[in-house]
Formats: sequence, structure tokens, C-alpha cells
Amino acid sequence: LDIGCSDGDCIMSRVEGIEYGYLLGVDINSDKIKDANDKYGNEKNTFWKADITKDEFFAEARDYLKDRDLSGFDLIHISAVLLHLDNVERIMGRIHDLLKRGGHVFIQEEDDGLNLAYPHFSYFEKCACIYEHSLESGDRKMGRKVPMYLKNAGFSNIVVKNSTITSEDFGGSIKEELWDLYYNPNYWDATSASYFDDIIA
Repeated sequence: LDIGCSDGDCIMSRVEGIEYGYLLGVDINSDKIKDANDKYGNEKNTFWKADITKDEFFAEARDYLKDRDLSGFDLIHISAVLLHLDNVERIMGRIHDLLKRGGHVFIQEEDDGLNLAYPHFSYFEKCACIYEHSLESGDRKMGRKVPMYLKNAGFSNIVVKNSTITSEDFGGSIKEELWDLYYNPNYWDATSASYFDDIIA
């Protein structure tokens, strides 16, 4: 199960070369789901438009498992989703119920406090300031909260690994690419885009 699958590219790259029975990807964006089904949909791969904050999703996911005579998902993959949700602990409890006994959950989340700004302090401070105040960026400290949410939801054997962005040996086109990937409001449906004018100037 890939929660927040977008157009399917991320999960399909991660399962490349791995034998698996079925893959279900879900996302709230219907255009992305259409793209995912167009590119990867087949008898093994299914992509749904779904809102994981709603009880209906969990009922439909249980039906999906029952139709395939499965007791649960072997792997649940969640990347950059939880920071945009309220009531994460409750949602994690519902996700726990979909996991097969002995299965695994992989969660990749953001935590700007882990990034190393040296030696480009002013550049990264602008980036962090934009994300802290924008309406679209979510809880930028979610990464440090995930282990607690997992424990409270009944998960065990929790392993945390940190990966950081560093600005050492960093500049030119790489700097511009990083900006576009993480911070360029022109790439978002940003209702708070006017806020960025003062920050970026």
C-alpha cells in the first residue's frame, strides 16, 4: 500500500526488481491517480483516488484485501504525507490495522531542523522561513514526531534514520535545482503565494 502515491513514479522506482503480488496506490489528487493508472495500472497495480482521513478509505482497503484473500499489507509506504494531515496519531492507528502481522511500514517525513545550513546560512534561513509561514508546507517538524505516533498506535521495532540536506560544496545549478524542488512557490497551487514576495526579495 502506497499512501500519497502521486503519479506512481516514486513507489514504482522503489519496487523495481522486487517480486510482489499486488500494489495499491492511493492519492487525493484525481489527476495524479489518472497518470499513475495510465503509466503503471495493470492486474497487479491499482491506483485509487482516496482520502485517508475518511473512514470510507479504510473500509475500501479492507475490501481490497478480502477480495485478494489477504490478511493485510506486507508493506505500507508513506512519503511526505503526514505533515499535511491533522489527527495523525488516529490515522496511524487505522493504518496499523491494515498491516499484516510481521509487516513493515516505511515512512519518509520532513524535519527542517535536521538540515545543515553551513556555510549558506542566509539562503537556508530564507527557505526555512518560507516553509514555516506558508499555508501549503504543513508541519515541518513532523519527522521528529513520527516515532511517538507509531509507538502510540501500537507499532513496535521502530527504527529511525536521518537524511539531511547540507550546503557544503553547494552552489550554481545544484542550488537552483534544490530551490525549485523544495521552495519555489511558482510550482505550487499556493494560496499564500503573495507572502513569498517579501521573503524572497
